[in-house]
Amino acid sequence: MGNYDWLFYEFEKEETPANWLLPRFQAYFRGEKNIKGSQIYLPYRAFIKPGVISDKPHFHRDEQYLAFVGHDLRDAFESFDAEIELWLGETLDDMEKIVINAPTMVRVPQFYWHGPIEIKRLGKPLFFQPVLFNGRYYQITRETGENGEDKFMAYCEGISPDKPKIGEKQFKPQAKDEANGKKYSHLVHVFQKQYNYWVDFMPPYQAYFRGHDCMPDSSFYSSYRCYMKEAFIDKEPNFHSEEEYLCFTGYDMVDPWGSFDAEMEFWIGESLNKLEKHIITKPTIVRIPPFTWHCPLEYKKVNKPVYLQVLGTRGKFGVFFCKLDKNGGYHLEYVGTAGAKKCVYEPEKQCTFCGKCFRAMKRDGEPANATESAMRYKNINL
Repeated sequence: MGNYDWLFYEFEKEETPANWLLPRFQAYFRGEKNIKGSQIYLPYRAFIKPGVISDKPHFHRDEQYLAFVGHDLRDAFESFDAEIELWLGETLDDMEKIVINAPTMVRVPQFYWHGPIEIKRLGKPLFFQPVLFNGRYYQITRETGENGEDKFMAYCEGISPDKPKIGEKQFKPQAKDEANGKKYSHLVHVFQKQYNYWVDFMPPYQAYFRGHDCMPDSSFYSSYRCYMKEAFIDKEPNFHSEEEYLCFTGYDMVDPWGSFDAEMEFWIGESLNKLEKHIITKPTIVRIPPFTWHCPLEYKKVNKPVYLQVLGTRGKFGVFFCKLDKNGGYHLEYVGTAGAKKCVYEPEKQCTFCGKCFRAMKRDGEPANATESAMRYKNINL
């Protein structure tokens, strides 16, 4: 048993309700229930039938992000073929319909009403991923009592006696169809193909939600792309000032287990001289608390493409590295996208981590593998 085993959760096959819109099994990270202290709650599954996903408007006291992408993360664009209707509004009486027909991220601010959500047309399975910034799922709806008064009813997982029933009676908001989400368009980001130059271990383009760069004031940072081959890119230990999660699953959300066949070596620890090696061979999510060292990370065996989802809880990606010098010294260095790191080839632009400069970089003296890299820090009590 390792000191940090409790930060790793291997997904269990969770059976879905019979005759619903999902495959028989889904992978679900249920926050605090799976890893103590977790602050997010999210699924890994694909919808395989059209229909109502969420039938009643509701809100949360925490932010939520709704990702709609193709089920095959080797290409989140080409594997997308669907039309979804989503209702969103600052108040229940001022909701607008948003029509989604391309890979899209929707930000739902605190206390904003959202729902119903309906898949109107489905040509290919849909990876719909609602990410709630809380370690336990809950929702609040408005109901009308027997005397016509409004009541705000709450469901909280693990506390409420009954689960909310989906699809029995669909609620139709009294909203302006013709608006089609114009008032809330600033909360909708349609993914554009972001081209990669990371040699051949990544697809030529990816879907990436880069927080503020995609949507002002957002608090989320997430990737939708695969590692296609063996690779050793994250060679240095680093930490963040905020919580981060790394999720490793199969590339196809119709079956995250059947599409997984890989082995990763990953190091984590409270200090550099306490870094601990973990071998990941099953679909797994890792919670990385603030200021916790993690990496190196090496993809040692990739028989099938691996979906690595980087889940950041800040709108700007920022990393603190321990840099070693030739004389045996070291220092902390910050690298981030908040204007601190510029493009090597076009300095007037901000770095997007496209990998173009990586291909031209000299690598003399770099570690050959993750274990060799971790051992370079074993005497640093930092």
